[in-house]
Amino acid sequence: MQGLGSVICEDLAINDDGIFEANTILSYKPLTIEQLPEIVIDFVETNDPFGPYGAKCIAEPPAISVAAAVANAIYDASGLRFDQLPITPARIQQKMLRRNAGR
Repeated sequence: MQGLGSVICEDLAINDDGIFEANTILSYKPLTIEQLPEIVIDFVETNDPFGPYGAKCIAEPPAISVAAAVANAIYDASGLRFDQLPITPARIQQKMLRRNAGR
């Protein structure tokens, strides 16, 4: 949820004074549970000597890969590359319009 929200809707823009522009819950809109697809979780037990009882990361570290996965899925579907987050429908539309204007 955290990874997907940061990719598609959470914009942490900072103004010239170093203050977040979206500094209230009304202007900074994280995803809600109703907006998420079903998430299926599966645990794989291992015998890793470096973690307690073989434990691995389960919170923030896996969220890092979500941006690349979403950006690559959009590229695969549309041919559009994104190097800035969030990847909003408006930004996708702008890139599509610029690409089509150049033809």
